[in-house]
Amino acid sequence: MLIEFKCSNFRSFKGDACLSMLPVNAYKEHPDNMAPVRPAGTNAAGVLSVAVIYGPNASGKTNLLRAMDFARGIVLGRVPLGNGGVREAFVNNAGEPSLFSFSILLGMTRFSYEFVIDDRGVVRETLKAQPKSERLVFERFLLDDGTYRVKQGSTYTGISSKLKGFTDNGLVIGLLSKFGVADCVTVFDWFVNGLRVYDHAQPVDYGILLEKLKDLGEDGFSKAVEAVKSADLGITGAQLAVSDLTDEERESQKVATDKVKAIFEALTGKGIDEIKPSDKKITFQFQHVIAGQRVGFGFEDESLGTVTMLNLAVDFLDAIATGKTLVIDEAERSLHPILLRNLVSLFFDRKLNSKNAQLIFTTHDLSIMDGDFMRRDQFWFVEKGGREGASELYPLSAYSPRKDDNILNRYLYGAYGAVPFIEEVL
Repeated sequence: MLIEFKCSNFRSFKGDACLSMLPVNAYKEHPDNMAPVRPAGTNAAGVLSVAVIYGPNASGKTNLLRAMDFARGIVLGRVPLGNGGVREAFVNNAGEPSLFSFSILLGMTRFSYEFVIDDRGVVRETLKAQPKSERLVFERFLLDDGTYRVKQGSTYTGISSKLKGFTDNGLVIGLLSKFGVADCVTVFDWFVNGLRVYDHAQPVDYGILLEKLKDLGEDGFSKAVEAVKSADLGITGAQLAVSDLTDEERESQKVATDKVKAIFEALTGKGIDEIKPSDKKITFQFQHVIAGQRVGFGFEDESLGTVTMLNLAVDFLDAIATGKTLVIDEAERSLHPILLRNLVSLFFDRKLNSKNAQLIFTTHDLSIMDGDFMRRDQFWFVEKGGREGASELYPLSAYSPRKDDNILNRYLYGAYGAVPFIEEVL
């Protein structure tokens, strides 16, 4: 689980921006909105399952989530550093380093992983583990002569020797993971499999979507069906064709097609007439009735909203089934407000969300800003201020709201700042 994310000197954020998933212990409402785990080194009663971020367009909401994705890309080696790299520092602040920091809870251990970069590459990289008391795993930092020095924790022998002669200006946690350093394996795997930043611009891959449908647990899938019942997409059926199946693949196909049928039945409220598997190449069509005739549309012909809605709904459930931290910018772009609220509520179902999945999202959808649905410590705001117009991230809890405050009304009247322009609300 993500406990805290911090960044500085990235895009519109000049100073520190810190998003905390730790609850305010004085707030007693909606206890199911947080996972019942107690991270070492804190007095927190749990860890929040959902955080929502509001603010006007161009305030920097998206940049906060981009910072998470950018940092993840560096960890995974997908973002080049140094010469040819794009650091995206705050305007006119390229001479200063940028910081990215993650505090995460994996099993019973809290890990703090932080790195600092500048235009040369990595300036410092640090990993600490805290099962009870905090201990250093490793620290690697750049010296004035352009070489790196490595420190290792007293219980982590061999790290320095593994990195001897390694002069690359990138991060080393992935390399140490390959060498089998246990805590590095654990943390690196979280970046690979535990943190998912949803990209609206990425086209839907139906093969992956089909696998997700197949892998959803029965309880999770039934919740997905309930969640999407409010959407009416005008779909009356679907046709599926899969080629050259093995016996195992045929069984997987049966599971997946049953789920496709059920989810579209929920989406339309009318049911699907039929799903037709065959032994030809993989194809999929949505069935519509136009002028009394049944007409099939492939993904490329179907409404982008329809395909994206299904894909994102499944991503919600996939996160819950696997315990991921799911990060989504402008969630309302792909989901009807009622469907969004229903899917968010799944993260508060402690029986369903037994693996403590999390959701962090930005939105303009004010129906979520409801004290009867969310805790006061789950609301965050971003706005630009000061002479330089830098983005600032701050929690609703900074205003000490009372439990019975009408948060939405006070927000719209400007009590918390970060008020959207009126055309963004209407």
